[in-house]
Amino acid sequence: MRVAYIAIAVSIALSLVGIATSFTIDQPRVILKTEIPEKPAKISLYIQKGEERDFYISDDLMKPKESLPSNETALKIAEEFLTKRGLPDDAKLTTIERVELKGLNVKTGEIVSQKPLFVSIKYKRTLNGFPVVGPGDEIEVAVAKDVLYFSKKWKILERVADVNAIPASEALKKLEKGEILNKPMGLAYPITIHRIELGYYSEKELYPAWIFHCKDSAGEDLKLAVGAI
Repeated sequence: MRVAYIAIAVSIALSLVGIATSFTIDQPRVILKTEIPEKPAKISLYIQKGEERDFYISDDLMKPKESLPSNETALKIAEEFLTKRGLPDDAKLTTIERVELKGLNVKTGEIVSQKPLFVSIKYKRTLNGFPVVGPGDEIEVAVAKDVLYFSKKWKILERVADVNAIPASEALKKLEKGEILNKPMGLAYPITIHRIELGYYSEKELYPAWIFHCKDSAGEDLKLAVGAI
């Protein structure tokens, strides 16, 4: 009879697992903490006629420095450099970041040393007031006492038409399905959306896009682009 009792116990245990599974509540993939734009929006279409590319790097870029200039001084050095190399009218300053070389204790994960490298200054594009995200239109300058690095990728565009963008609510549904132009590898769901705006995503081509400013479950800030036409 012991075998019968064991069989009954196993059967009950499996039933309880089934009950627990049936009541599992799926976690939301997207958490909205902002209003969805409701006003119908138009956006311009562009064709690409070419691309401006420029690049410079110094051997001293990754060598530790004794000190770095202030952000204000570094920006002035970068602007003087860009006056000669060409700063497009539709370029917008987006970030100034102080970059350091950090020594890590591999056993404890503790940072044991920090040495300054350079101040990174980045510009992105705006088109008729619409922001452009993505790697396709960007200027970066790295500064210490002078410019140590410069990279420019800038599309030459021709405006061809104005079209109606899909509603932001429809773009949100695409986002929930994972239809994202710049979806990161291993995106950590759920993501929390803090702002939504119409703009463009620039990579090999320029795409009208709804841009979702959000944070993933790992705490990383993201700008996810969903096709807007």
